[in-house]
Amino acid sequence: MLDEKRLSAILWACDQLVAGKYHDQFVVDVIQGGAGTSTNMNANEVIANLGLEKLGLEKGRYDVLHPNDHVNASQSTNDVYPTSVHVAATSALIHDLIPALGYLADSLERTARAFQDVVNSCRPPLRAAPPVTPGQEPGGAPPQVRPTPP
Repeated sequence: MLDEKRLSAILWACDQLVAGKYHDQFVVDVIQGGAGTSTNMNANEVIANLGLEKLGLEKGRYDVLHPNDHVNASQSTNDVYPTSVHVAATSALIHDLIPALGYLADSLERTARAFQDVVNSCRPPLRAAPPVTPGQEPGGAPPQVRPTPP
């Protein structure tokens, strides 16, 4: 849908944003009403203008690189916004939660081994229960919390 010149300019602009540059250009509060149209358009305009500068043109030359027609081409804010949230959530799961769950499972396994010989009297209300060790109590949890890689 895009020629190489426009595509390269858009990709370069996006790489700049991913690298943490130009965050001061996002003037719309991320906490807003609606489906995120204002935030999405703000991003499209920043990307278009950065791309224009990369092409050696003045900001606002939307006849060459347009925020809607080129940057947001073939997309809908109602698609972009939820997809962005899903990508961010998946990234957080992969980079933060899954390693943390692995650490929790390892910790529960170490605790189970450390207390495997200590007998604990366990009596749930209204019924008798066999004695268990504190090591047996967390021992069932690791398989439930250990993540499987995506």
